[in-house]
Amino acid sequence: TAAVTFSRFDQVRSDVTFVEDHLLIAHAANRSYDFPTVWTEAGEALRRVPQHRPALRLAVAAYFKELISTGQVSVYPVDF
Repeated sequence: TAAVTFSRFDQVRSDVTFVEDHLLIAHAANRSYDFPTVWTEAGEALRRVPQHRPALRLAVAAYFKELISTGQVSVYPVDF
């Protein structure tokens, strides 16, 4: 099934599920207070789908939660 799903069969190549995967990982990291991972995964989702509201919400929340919990922010390159 995976070979057909991600092949050039019938000109179908969709990476929509990748965005969902990144958001699932970001949500799991958020629950374990791993804010740099939340930022990274939400950023990957935003690279694929700019202005994705749940991804934006997670990225902004991770930034401020890291700032509040540690008093500083790790290196957060913004390239999305």
